Amino acid sequence: KLPFALNAAYYLGFAALLSGDRSRVQAWLTEVPESVTEVPWVPREYIRRQLLRAKLYLLVDQPDAARICVDRALMSIVAIDNAGLSLMELSVWLLDAIEDLLVLGDTERAIGLTLTNAAVGQNIFPPNSIEFFRLLNTSAAVYQTAGMIPQAKDANERALIVLSHLRMTSDVQN
Repeated sequence: KLPFALNAAYYLGFAALLSGDRSRVQAWLTEVPESVTEVPWVPREYIRRQLLRAKLYLLVDQPDAARICVDRALMSIVAIDNAGLSLMELSVWLLDAIEDLLVLGDTERAIGLTLTNAAVGQNIFPPNSIEFFRLLNTSAAVYQTAGMIPQAKDANERALIVLSHLRMTSDVQN
């Protein structure tokens, strides 16, 4: 029963994040306490929950709690067996962590993860995918924050090329 409840809680938390409603986010954080959701029985699910919880904490201005969640996720990512079997999943998790570290002002760790993730992500994401655009866009933001202007410019230019080739339905384009 617990894995089912944790999955439902995850998606309710994700809906709260997408709503952008701080009161809804705070309600979710209160209703789904960390003691219930944060036991790492299944590492991949644990990482997803930690990264979601970090974003929710950032939305309600609790940076210390967000940092703890990002750190837990990163520690769990390192501990995954056979990580090479799911490089795309790892790259997406790293993108989430990098974005959070950037918001938290932890530029040094964000740049280290970005240098690794950018090298790997370029080889695993389809070249005209939204995931590849996100990788380049996030990398550009980190490079700019770190003062690496030539790298930021290159990543931005490449992201624009990817964006110009994306095929989206009219609903998504609007």
